[in-house]
Amino acid sequence: MDAESNDTTFVDDNDDSIGADATLTLEDELEEEEDVRSEPLLHVDVYKDFLFTETEDDVKPLRGGTVDTMVSFAASASIEQAGETGKQYVDVFLLTHRPFLPPSDLINKLLKRQAHFQKATTTIGQNSHQQTLFLIMRVVAMLRMRRQGVDGNMLESELTGEVLNNLMKTVYNLICDGQLKFALMLRNQLISKVTARVKLPAAVRLQSETKDMKPIKGSPALALMKYSAKEVAVNVALVDDMFFQDIDPQECLSFSKGQETKKLGTLNRFIDHTNAVCWWFGTQLMELERHKDREKFLKFTLKVCKVLLKLQDFAASVNIFAIMTNTMITRLPFDSRVLERIAKDELQEVALGGSNFKVYREMLRKGMNDPPIIPNLGILLNDLVFANFNTTYLKVDSEEEEEDEKKESKTGGGSGSDAKEKDNQNRSNDTDGKDGKDGRDCKEKGKDKKYINYMKLVRQYTILSLLSNCLKKDFFSVHRSKKNLDIWNIFQGFEDRKDSDYLYDLSYKIHPRGR
Repeated sequence: MDAESNDTTFVDDNDDSIGADATLTLEDELEEEEDVRSEPLLHVDVYKDFLFTETEDDVKPLRGGTVDTMVSFAASASIEQAGETGKQYVDVFLLTHRPFLPPSDLINKLLKRQAHFQKATTTIGQNSHQQTLFLIMRVVAMLRMRRQGVDGNMLESELTGEVLNNLMKTVYNLICDGQLKFALMLRNQLISKVTARVKLPAAVRLQSETKDMKPIKGSPALALMKYSAKEVAVNVALVDDMFFQDIDPQECLSFSKGQETKKLGTLNRFIDHTNAVCWWFGTQLMELERHKDREKFLKFTLKVCKVLLKLQDFAASVNIFAIMTNTMITRLPFDSRVLERIAKDELQEVALGGSNFKVYREMLRKGMNDPPIIPNLGILLNDLVFANFNTTYLKVDSEEEEEDEKKESKTGGGSGSDAKEKDNQNRSNDTDGKDGKDGRDCKEKGKDKKYINYMKLVRQYTILSLLSNCLKKDFFSVHRSKKNLDIWNIFQGFEDRKDSDYLYDLSYKIHPRGR
């Protein structure tokens, strides 16, 4: 390989072919060099391979790039020189790559790049090798291990035997190459992953907390009102937090795309739990025998909702308030002053969602400076669904197509009309409705390539990073001393609840129509 080449040069001390012309010909070297140049994954600098938005400013926003280009840039030495912009790019890519690049494929691509730069002799090549190894370790840290699905079955680990074997080979090669520091770091990362214990679902841990306590006698609602609204609210938030802290933000991307829900264990369990909590409170109110007690419990629950709002458990406060203001409850003959108070409550503005949940979003924005927080996951998932309306792959502007056609005609690829006819034929053959229909197949050096819409990834990242930030601090770190197992025993896992049909029938039995 030419020493003056722009690509990184390598020296292999164990290569027996050095000096043996019969083994490695000049044509072989040129062919190998051409392969490296034509594969963005092995490039030191791939910035020129991205697509940018045309603006009058000197700094042009990134539109997108091919999968290999995006992987290569995330693992390039120039990512550190980009400062905060480069750091954000890596964070965006790592959190949103799964829909178009499975973790196993990403690791294999990074291992190929790492092996290419392992014996680099130039500074930029060595920096690229180091950056690639760091990225591999971050990807390994984010792999999902064996976990329980929503149907109770165990889901397979993303650290498969094949991936683990390839990573261990890399550790061995690093040791042989004398790079003990990186070998030890990668080995420790793998050991911590493989030896990690399977975390029990929150419902199982919740049940174990009160398994030795005797069930309460009488109405749970009356027993709950013996405590203050603040005590009850804090313990509702603590139980909610057990389910919330189990959530994997990356599951939200699969949920918003309508993929198999049985693989979304932690997300679905949290949604089921928040639904169980609000229907439990509604059931306890409706099953009270005396109307006086029902009105008293309604006032008490509204106080709990307000405390939950101050605690920033938006999931419980909004959902419980929604049940308390449901027609099956508000149609009962409560004191008119209670109903007027509900209508004017600040929770109305938070729960109703006027102006795209403006009040809730403003409270969430301010609350990010004072965690812990449990957000309203329904709104977050709805935002992700809207973000997914944007195409995954970019479409070519007509001007870019014309430029490609002119280049083809100059290089002997045929006339512009022939190129256009061939391009139309390629588009008509694209029948992949899920992965390619919204995409754009463009010709570049004789190969069809799809360009990932980076701006869509940024929108997804903005939503998911909010969830990730909420997960950084849990309620137990602040309110552990206020945990009350007697209150948890009253909750009994919120299992004593009825569905909406039963409660509506009960509402009309309590207060028949026309009365």
